Amino acid sequence: IWALGYRNPQGLARSKDDGLVYTVDHGPRGGDELNLLRGGDNHGWPLVSAGVEESGAMVTPFRTMAGMEDPLWTWTPAIGPSGMAFYDGTAFAAWRGSFLVGGLVSRDVRRLRIVRQAVVQEEALFAELGKPIRDVRVFDGDIYLLTDGEQGTLVRVLPR
Repeated sequence: IWALGYRNPQGLARSKDDGLVYTVDHGPRGGDELNLLRGGDNHGWPLVSAGVEESGAMVTPFRTMAGMEDPLWTWTPAIGPSGMAFYDGTAFAAWRGSFLVGGLVSRDVRRLRIVRQAVVQEEALFAELGKPIRDVRVFDGDIYLLTDGEQGTLVRVLPR
């Protein structure tokens, strides 16, 4: 076992800036997380959580606990994180060095800028699509979004 205490990991990406691997974990109602993936770490699920069950019942009264790694970022209300990618392209210079995280519930892409293992900026992108984002990928500097649903589409993002 490399690491434990995840509820429902959905995305995994390596930063080309620091070489570290980050993951997004789909929490219960609220409590979605961004975590740094390191061998031997325990992220605490179900002993710690910022979310509640779908019924509204508490998962746990603890948001933090000794011996458990705290998330780098949480989303409450939930965004329903899906796939994620690290952007190192040149078409969107301001996004270079950011993670792009799909949102099934929020129906957008969250751009996260991380410096020294801390989120310093979050921005919601592509909400105008109005569709759940199932996955985000970056190939040769180009960004691709996969929307979810019966009429799911593959969207190539280009600068204006």
